[in-house]
Amino acid sequence: MQGTGQTRREAGGAGGGLPRPFLPEVRERREGFASGAVGGTLGPAFPGGIPAMTDFAVDTSLTLSLSPGALLFTEGEEGDCAYYVQRGLVEVSRRLGSAEVVITTEGEGGIVGEMALIDNMPRSATARAVEETLLIRIPKSEFARYLNSTDPLIRSLLERFVVIIRTITTENVRLILGIR
Repeated sequence: MQGTGQTRREAGGAGGGLPRPFLPEVRERREGFASGAVGGTLGPAFPGGIPAMTDFAVDTSLTLSLSPGALLFTEGEEGDCAYYVQRGLVEVSRRLGSAEVVITTEGEGGIVGEMALIDNMPRSATARAVEETLLIRIPKSEFARYLNSTDPLIRSLLERFVVIIRTITTENVRLILGIR
């Protein structure tokens, strides 16, 4: 299954919920990180959507609709869930002093809020809807279940990447604002 783009569910594996591995191969991202631009729009984390997201969508208590400008979460909050963007656009920004810097936007198929669930640290950014947005909430317990079933080496790499991303993001915000 690795490298084939096929999930365990599609390959006849057991279980409901999200496909395994939870974090499938990500489509090449030509904007944002790849170009070195801060504030670029990244491609969807799950091209074509997460096949099993309907498991979450059936439970209407896990869906959330936001109007343009509505806050999803704020920097510094405890992370109790991640969000799958089913429709719409979410802007992710960092604050340093009185300045706010947009780091990225996530559209249909993207996920926001996952870093706080991977490293159990407070939210590193603020997320708000740019347009009418429909989200599916992925509870921390469900996210942890899939993360814990991931190969320990991969899980360790994810945790390390989150530390690196948090550090790089802070440094980029400082550089953009001209603060050393």
